[in-house]
Amino acid sequence: MEKIEQLFRQHYSKMFLVSRMILGDEETARDVVSDIFADLLSGKLRLPPKSTEGYFVVLTRNRCLNYLRKMTLHEKVKAGLKVDHTVDIVHDENRIIREIDHEMSKADQMLRFVDEELTLQTRRVVNMHYRQKLTYREISEELGISEAAVYKHLAQGIKRIKEHFNPKNNG
Repeated sequence: MEKIEQLFRQHYSKMFLVSRMILGDEETARDVVSDIFADLLSGKLRLPPKSTEGYFVVLTRNRCLNYLRKMTLHEKVKAGLKVDHTVDIVHDENRIIREIDHEMSKADQMLRFVDEELTLQTRRVVNMHYRQKLTYREISEELGISEAAVYKHLAQGIKRIKEHFNPKNNG
């Protein structure tokens, strides 16, 4: 249970991004990703020994493609998809994979920036808040600093990230 919770915190964001890009609907995207974790919890889906980020991205992509293939004609029309969308899926798969790779590359660059350029304390706070999904109170208790200090570190980290990745928007 703890391992699955850790995997959820670690991979949910990217899995949701992949799912939303493929399905184009946030609610359905959330459902697909949630179903994956529900299957892990129930034992219906087993983790391979080395469950990497790539494994979860591919698993999500495959679940989304299966979802689209199983949609009825009525559901496809209602969702605004072409009737012969499964053919389009195959053609669009490379484009989607390139978009996912591009988004993951941007995310990796940001994570590298956080790990290499922020001060130790700011890096800890940013990681605890965004990667571990901890609240300000949980972070303050774990690090022994005030919630105001947590806020200041997050604000400083976000400002540095924005300045680095969006220099033209920060003038």
